[in-house]
Amino acid sequence: MFFINYAEMYSKLTKFLCFSDRVTSPLSHILLILFSLGFSANCIGQEAHNYARVELKSGIVIEGKVVKIEYQKQVDLLINQTDTMEVPWDDIASLNFIDKEIKKRAEQLVKPRKPNVPFSNSGNYFQFDFGIPLGRDYWGDLVAGGAVSIGYGKTFNYQHNLGVTLGYEGYLWPDITVLPVGLEYFGRLKEQDRSWFYFFGTGYGFPHVSEYDWNDNSKLTGGMFFNPGFGITNKRHAIRSWYLKFGYKYQSFKSEYDGYVWEFQSQRPARIKENIFYHRVDIRLGFRFD
Repeated sequence: MFFINYAEMYSKLTKFLCFSDRVTSPLSHILLILFSLGFSANCIGQEAHNYARVELKSGIVIEGKVVKIEYQKQVDLLINQTDTMEVPWDDIASLNFIDKEIKKRAEQLVKPRKPNVPFSNSGNYFQFDFGIPLGRDYWGDLVAGGAVSIGYGKTFNYQHNLGVTLGYEGYLWPDITVLPVGLEYFGRLKEQDRSWFYFFGTGYGFPHVSEYDWNDNSKLTGGMFFNPGFGITNKRHAIRSWYLKFGYKYQSFKSEYDGYVWEFQSQRPARIKENIFYHRVDIRLGFRFD
């Protein structure tokens, strides 16, 4: 570290500024002290952030962070972030500061972030996603289902995309699996890069397997579904982008089966009809290929 003789500096500065030792004002004392402190802080700050390559006369090359330089005596280098090496001044053939080189090395060690790829704003696309419908069952308890879906459509521009969708979903209590077939329209808010998007899907759900199949002479009819929502998407592959959807899913069914109803502490046979409605928060993760 550089050593500053403040007394000698003060004497030289007062003479340079044509101040006499006897007539120097308090203001000049303050200015000289502030100048000295600023100068020393600047020197210390520079040493604390410099990296150097030291070539010894023996041919050995050492690199490290400069801890201290004592002119005509030694140079202290921080090696491997833990050890300090004292290099005698007379052993040094050359010393070069390499801050820019160290910074460049660090940048090369860090894995670069994969750049975004432009979305295609025309042509056809194929998509696949899977999700978890969340809601309440017949008794009011929170339940989760499962869903997968595929779609094929056409891109007109980044705001207008229309496709046909086909899926397979499972709902709990009443337990029903359904094949929804419909149309989905979506559009991005930004033409390129990561963007929010909106969507709206509608169609018809065909029941597959249900708990009503165990009832006598049962009949389960499908119904319409609606699925509006929003999501976020990004593309970092030439032909593939990912998306995350947050939507609301409404699905209806109608059931009929032979059963019994209670009347006056007794039961009698009856044809029972039920309207079934599912209201779900639909969360999906998917991929789109174009």
